[in-house]
Amino acid sequence: MHTTDLVKRALERADAYKEAGADCIFIPGLTDLSLISIFTENSPLPVNIMTSYEPSLFKNTGVARISCGPTAFLNIQGQLETNAKKMMRS
Repeated sequence: MHTTDLVKRALERADAYKEAGADCIFIPGLTDLSLISIFTENSPLPVNIMTSYEPSLFKNTGVARISCGPTAFLNIQGQLETNAKKMMRS
């Protein structure tokens, strides 16, 4: 479970990334909108997230970029598996 303490630790890493020359930070797995907002408000870098949620949910969180990650691939893979099982039963 994500907490404000974990967000604080991630923000410390964001500072280190910026010092090392990064131009953004990616925080996959963080899904709590209030924690995302805290992170983006305090991050020295633009924030990218990975989610399968509706992008409009992040409108007021300060997120710079949203990625769907492997969601589309996994959905297609599931459909292919379903079709293959139907074909095997035929």
